[in-house]
Amino acid sequence: MGPDTIVEVHHLRYLVHCTCLFLLGLPGLAAAQQQAASTQGTGYLVFFRGNPLGRELVTVNRDQTGISITTQGRMLAPLNVTIRNAEFKYLPDWTPSAFTLDATVNGNPLQLKTTFAGGRATTEGTAPGQPDSVVHNVVPKTLIHANGVFASYVALARRLVENSEEGAEFRVYVVPQTEITVRVKAIHRERMQIGTNVIDVRRFELIYVNPSGEDGMNLTAGEDGGVVG
Repeated sequence: MGPDTIVEVHHLRYLVHCTCLFLLGLPGLAAAQQQAASTQGTGYLVFFRGNPLGRELVTVNRDQTGISITTQGRMLAPLNVTIRNAEFKYLPDWTPSAFTLDATVNGNPLQLKTTFAGGRATTEGTAPGQPDSVVHNVVPKTLIHANGVFASYVALARRLVENSEEGAEFRVYVVPQTEITVRVKAIHRERMQIGTNVIDVRRFELIYVNPSGEDGMNLTAGEDGGVVG
């Protein structure tokens, strides 16, 4: 995967929630361009309705101890988020272990730390203007999703490529709000041209079952599980 992947965000939908000001509506994605690989990670350029929304630099490390996904970046209005650092940590079998976030939302500091143990997700930190502490019950292999952080889709893409079929369901914990279901509606095997290269990809039609209703999106990944759209 190249250092700059352009991603189009087709729609954003909000759920009112006072704990944090991040996005809960889950966007449809479409890759438009990709360049040569970088040892520093993958840079994603994100657009909203044709206008630049922001950029994230995402790095994935995987070894015998587990999987770590880190990111830094900035999203402009309507999100107004600066991500100084965010890290998603999983055990080798994709059991979540921890999530940390150091960010600014609309100029207000937001620090969160979530740990996973015993079927519970425990979050502590500071949301804009107030301390935050909350505990939720979660399934053992729930995926971590941080609203407004594009790197949230990286773990999902890899899980989909490694182990999914039409009709499969995944649980996703939206930090620090609630756990939702993601359903695989269909899987399409396609070929995509990126620059001068043509690669095999899988396009997943997904249904997100949010508290406010169902949302659909497409997520495209390479055979290595890397997000390409």
